[in-house]
Amino acid sequence: MPHDEGLRDHGAKSFAARVIVIAAYGESTMTGWGLPYGQDIPTFLQRLLPHTCVVNEGVPATTARQLLTGSDGKHMHPWRRQMQNSRASIIVLNRGINEPYNGESPADFKQALQELTITALHAGKTVVLQTPNPTITGTELDRGVAASARVIREVAHELQLPLSDAYSLVQRLLREKGGTSIPDGVHPTADVYQVMAIDLAQIITPLLASLQGPA
Repeated sequence: MPHDEGLRDHGAKSFAARVIVIAAYGESTMTGWGLPYGQDIPTFLQRLLPHTCVVNEGVPATTARQLLTGSDGKHMHPWRRQMQNSRASIIVLNRGINEPYNGESPADFKQALQELTITALHAGKTVVLQTPNPTITGTELDRGVAASARVIREVAHELQLPLSDAYSLVQRLLREKGGTSIPDGVHPTADVYQVMAIDLAQIITPLLASLQGPA
């Protein structure tokens, strides 16, 4: 997947002008950690929305606060500047696993997520929130991720944003298929990521029509 900065670096302005860019931000579950290349949410989303350019902006083991401050090791500028420079029209934010893993409270996560979302909206972006997949580690992390999902639902409701509730979606899959859908307790299998991408595509498709305007 091309990085959003790569679109600028290689001078693909005409391409970006013709095609709606979707930038998908998240953690290792966005990058498809542990799976072969191409078995991740953004790649599946790209196949479902072939007339867009979906950019995988996930960074493993990072938090929303690090993305906000430009300290996640990949996005080297504060979020406000990232949004000012980004060619993306649609921003997908899937966070909420690493925050409880690193001891951040739901309140701290909510504040960071609100800042990310409001800043992107002020930059003229369309924002789609996605809850994280549940974890099944049998530890406190599982309760923390459930709390993160509640926070994302709250922010989506408060700001009237489109929401892909992947947490609830994957919970249903776990009831049907059991823990084999998340073999290490944190990172789902490719078929789960595909289901998450399908849900995103269903939400994003009507947004594309409004962004493209009349034919």
